[in-house]
Amino acid sequence: MTREGDGSSDPVRKMPYDAMTFIQSAGELEPLIARDWNVFVKEGRHLLLPRGWGASNVSGAFREGWLAGAKEAGKTEAVNDDQPKKCTCPTSCSGACRGACGCKSCHELFQDFRLPWECIPSELMKSPAVNEALLQDMPMTAMVRQLGRMSAVGLLGPMSDTASLVVNRLSDVEVVRKSRMHPIQVLAALSTYASGHGARGSLEWGVNQAIVDALDSAFYAAFGNVDPTGKRTYLALDVSASMTWDDVAGIPGLMPRTASAAMAMVTARAETPGSYHVAGFSHCMERLDITARDRLDTTISKVEQVPAGWTDCALPMLDALEKKIGVDTFVIYTDSETQIGAVHPCEALKRYRKEMGIPAKLVVVAMTSTGFTIADPEDCGTMDMVGFDSAAPQAISDFARA
Repeated sequence: MTREGDGSSDPVRKMPYDAMTFIQSAGELEPLIARDWNVFVKEGRHLLLPRGWGASNVSGAFREGWLAGAKEAGKTEAVNDDQPKKCTCPTSCSGACRGACGCKSCHELFQDFRLPWECIPSELMKSPAVNEALLQDMPMTAMVRQLGRMSAVGLLGPMSDTASLVVNRLSDVEVVRKSRMHPIQVLAALSTYASGHGARGSLEWGVNQAIVDALDSAFYAAFGNVDPTGKRTYLALDVSASMTWDDVAGIPGLMPRTASAAMAMVTARAETPGSYHVAGFSHCMERLDITARDRLDTTISKVEQVPAGWTDCALPMLDALEKKIGVDTFVIYTDSETQIGAVHPCEALKRYRKEMGIPAKLVVVAMTSTGFTIADPEDCGTMDMVGFDSAAPQAISDFARA
């Protein structure tokens, strides 16, 4: 890219961060974008950045204050090479904050160019004004992940306009469905936000009950986002007492019993009636009459009524074989208890396949484990899952469909 002073007509001059804002028609922008530059656009205003820049580069440009605004259409305003742009903070900080105060000039830039929160310098993330600017166009998935942080800076107080904006989005069924969020993603956000603190570090926040209720509503609306696997599924939930002792490894604040019950609901609501079987197990098996009409609390209650004991992960396959239940995929949810009884789970699976003539698959999800093995490494039809997070349901569905 040529620079000022070399006879070029390019509206770009050498600056410390090679970043500038300007107003120009889309037609005039095309030659620049085609070569070395990327652009953020909103209502005819553009932020021009060198191609290949990442979030850290954008953050650096904002942090040092080298971005200048255009004065009128079709013209550019170059940034002074020697002096950073002074802060225009309305609180009269005389520029000493270098933008960390969340001054109006900074958060307006973020809002005007619709920059994602990942591009914002960490010191600005403590500013309510900056967070409010980010919230306006924040995607739903990012918003539910950032609820705790936004509450911690005082943005989501009771009856505030910003809290109402969040509640309205979470309560809008169409918005939730367009987001394509999985119910487990919403449940993870609900568990974390309702706890009032982060899983790591010292971040704490006041919990707004209206947001908790809206997340609960979004959880049920998100079931409409789940695509059925179209496979016959045997879902086995560990009912032992240890399922309530620790949080899921991957979703702070969510117990294995709650997570496994939620996954049973996903299966019941997404799959065709008659194409799934849900059972509770420990040292014995017992059918769980979980239907698409059940809510999370009633599903958990049904699980808690099954007698608890030691965990035998081979029982689901042996039970299906004994009752001649046709199964394409066995999915077992346990915590870290993956003990083996008289028959190894892989041996039980082989026996089921041979006697039923069905190439059934097996997924074992150890929700609090940090390392275990049940699956046969030579068997591509078995999968061990260590821990459980919001990406796990899609991985399980993809494995079942493959």
